[in-house]
Amino acid sequence: ATGATGATGATGVTGATGIQGPTGSTGPSFNSYANGVITTNKISIPVGGTVIYDTVNIIGSDIIYNPASGIFTVNTTGVYVIDWKLAVTPIPLTFAIQIDLEQVPSATRIGGISILVTNPTLSGSNVIYAATAGESFRFANNSNGPISIVLTVLSGPIGTLSIFRIN
Repeated sequence: ATGATGATGATGVTGATGIQGPTGSTGPSFNSYANGVITTNKISIPVGGTVIYDTVNIIGSDIIYNPASGIFTVNTTGVYVIDWKLAVTPIPLTFAIQIDLEQVPSATRIGGISILVTNPTLSGSNVIYAATAGESFRFANNSNGPISIVLTVLSGPIGTLSIFRIN
């Protein structure tokens, strides 16, 4: 017959360290980004008109910009962070400013800013957006009238933009 189980003994000495495993696969590299600025006045952008950035610097191949049309296109499906600020001045009789980030050509709204106008102001927004390769977008004036983006009492750029892919 088997007797009762005895008390647990002391822990033994730690064994030798095993051999190192293989190196893991390389993780993703730094993704593309774009930084843009508006440094010259944009006078009387009509309703439905596109806000065009003067300079857009792009690192990587995920994003392209057409400086003639103001249209951005993504080459890689992924999630993008898009952040922008604009110093908007209403033209007389324009009292509700609406700048939208919208798909081209569908004009589907991705994000935007809406402000009631009292003075020229630097306003902006940001959005996290899941884009499909080949998709294009622009910043459109969807206000109730024309707007200008002008340097008044502000110093520095009158419009900024940052786009980067996070996955």
